[in-house]
Amino acid sequence: MIATAPYGSAALDVAGLLAECKQRMPAYMVPHGIHPMAGPLPRNPNGKIDRKLLSTEWHEKQAH
Repeated sequence: MIATAPYGSAALDVAGLLAECKQRMPAYMVPHGIHPMAGPLPRNPNGKIDRKLLSTEWHEKQAH
């Protein structure tokens, strides 16, 4: 899972966010990991989050 820190926030508490996910979500929905990134999530021309681009970027980072 990729998460962005709220504007004006100093840091994202990844461990706390993951713990909250485990508490509120069924086990099959809990992400295996959370990778913070700066700035807003990329959007496609329709204004929706560009999941394909995020997936491609994540796989490229994992390959290196």
